[in-house]
Amino acid sequence: MLHLPTGETALWITHLPPEVTTQRGFAEVLQSYRLEPELGEIDLLLRNSRRAPLVEYSEQVEKTKKFLLQYPSVSFLGYWDPKYPAKLRNIHTPPWGLYVLGDLSQFETALGIVGTRRPNAYGIEAVRQLVAGIKVRPLRIISGLAMGIDSEAHASANLCGIPNTAVLGSGLAEVYPRTRFVLMEEILKTKGSVVSEFSPFTPAYPSNFPRRNRIISGLSDAVLIVQGTKKSGTLHTARYALEQGRCVCVLPGDIFSDLSYVPHKLLREGAFPVVSAQDLDECLDSAKSQLSLELI
Repeated sequence: MLHLPTGETALWITHLPPEVTTQRGFAEVLQSYRLEPELGEIDLLLRNSRRAPLVEYSEQVEKTKKFLLQYPSVSFLGYWDPKYPAKLRNIHTPPWGLYVLGDLSQFETALGIVGTRRPNAYGIEAVRQLVAGIKVRPLRIISGLAMGIDSEAHASANLCGIPNTAVLGSGLAEVYPRTRFVLMEEILKTKGSVVSEFSPFTPAYPSNFPRRNRIISGLSDAVLIVQGTKKSGTLHTARYALEQGRCVCVLPGDIFSDLSYVPHKLLREGAFPVVSAQDLDECLDSAKSQLSLELI
């Protein structure tokens, strides 16, 4: 049984940058105690297990605490917080906490949309029409704020007045790419949110993006894959979705285009083809029913 710490020790643990110490490491530390451990005991345990001691990161912890005081609109949801998204609790290696800007209330139905950073006109228009045509309500769109399909998914949701959530691969103080600030503002205006598991001043390291993809799929009932080449990170999101028991649906593509590699590979493996907004509605209805049973 996981006994959660309180007080000053909890501040150190919850605000420690997740990229520094593995989530599995935190689980091992916390689960090894029946009562709240002292900070020094955690430090000793991490040293003995050859993990970086917490005290080395006290400066980063202080910067995070000051950031949260300076920007009260940003909230921190620890794993045990009642407002922590229920869908994330059941995934493998859930984030121990989320930094949230905007509204991340418990939403009913969520569709993740991800794809290539360099879509063609077909992919862009497909996202626009599919999002505009979805009838399932209430609905939230989840994506990663990256250039290309991700940004198009957010923009299309904003245009249709659909709340949407952007999951970052960096901290909230280091939004990447910088050109997405205007899009972020529009997301927040539609009662959406911007979230990150990384401490506010974490840069956009390349290794962060595959890791954040598990949150995109974890927050979703179903994930729509729109275009992706052989080397696309989009496949990571699809794999996470399958691992988490989410419905994976794909937009079939041009057989002569490299952008069709990921969708067609997933179709061969049994993914649900989407050729209309009605297909998405059916996929969401089915996925939501299945996920609701799993969460009971």
